[in-house]
Amino acid sequence: MKEINTREDLILAFLSALSNDELKYIDNWITKKGISTSSVSFPKKITILYGTETGNAKRIAGEFGILAKKKQISAKIVGTENYKLTDLSKEEYLFIIISTQGEGEPPQSAKKFYDYLHSTSEKYSNLKYAILGLGDTSYPLYCQTGIDVDSKLSELGATRMLNLFKADVDYKPIADEWMESLFLKLSSTSNSINIFDKKETISKDKSNHYKGKISSIVNLNDNKSDKKTYHIEVECDSEVQYQSGDIASVLPKNDPNLVNEIILYTKVDPHKIIELNKRKDSIKELLLNYLCITYLSESVLKSISEKLSLSIPSIRIDLFDLIKKYSINSSEQFEKALQSL
Repeated sequence: MKEINTREDLILAFLSALSNDELKYIDNWITKKGISTSSVSFPKKITILYGTETGNAKRIAGEFGILAKKKQISAKIVGTENYKLTDLSKEEYLFIIISTQGEGEPPQSAKKFYDYLHSTSEKYSNLKYAILGLGDTSYPLYCQTGIDVDSKLSELGATRMLNLFKADVDYKPIADEWMESLFLKLSSTSNSINIFDKKETISKDKSNHYKGKISSIVNLNDNKSDKKTYHIEVECDSEVQYQSGDIASVLPKNDPNLVNEIILYTKVDPHKIIELNKRKDSIKELLLNYLCITYLSESVLKSISEKLSLSIPSIRIDLFDLIKKYSINSSEQFEKALQSL
């Protein structure tokens, strides 16, 4: 049996016998009592960078900054659109929260930063980083921007502190786990004792899916107003169970009439089974439930252009308008185009 000679040995021997729940209780107790935990040291300065379209990444960055301040860490919080790219070589700790839009594309605010990483050859051997990718699993290229940024920073010589974390629309549990894991990593970089080095695993609740129909749509603005804010009610086929803080996302089906028009125009067999984005189903089922056909992104248009040897400019266009405009009216051509969706 190891002899206990120092206060450090005594503390570690005591804490190593405790469960995660018991460690959590001690952590909360110390916080409530206002007792200093200066024995757990952290880096003095970090940078929290966020790239967002809807504001979720910015919210997480703000929360991360507050938690860092409580641990006496100076945190610079900045959006990718305002970040000085020349500062990247000066960073020691860089933590990035970034979302993915459309078909695996970065938010517009992060495009400059994203493009720079993919064009520079500079090495960042002094940089330590971690990425939290935000996305939506209903899209095939889930968290692709986070994957790309994580991969490029590693290629450029930076040190990955944590493997990439990916969060779906109900991002909070994963974001909390990411921040907790980072603080544990940061504290372990010092030679001081980290008394909370047992990582508590946060359970991830399984998403529930419900089918429903829109029963009411009411414009909440005055008729003379230029703005339109709608109150929408959805009747579900079963009782919706939820808890405070849960997030609801709506996954609409495509218009069946529009899908039928596409099928008729292209003469494609609607019952033919094909595989797209690791999903095997009939063409009609894919068009109805899984493919974006009402707005084609720039990357999708570029891919269709290459597959069909067409010259399609970067314009806002729906799939049906596209196939009519460029006479994609054979099943063979259309099936090639589908591979880009």
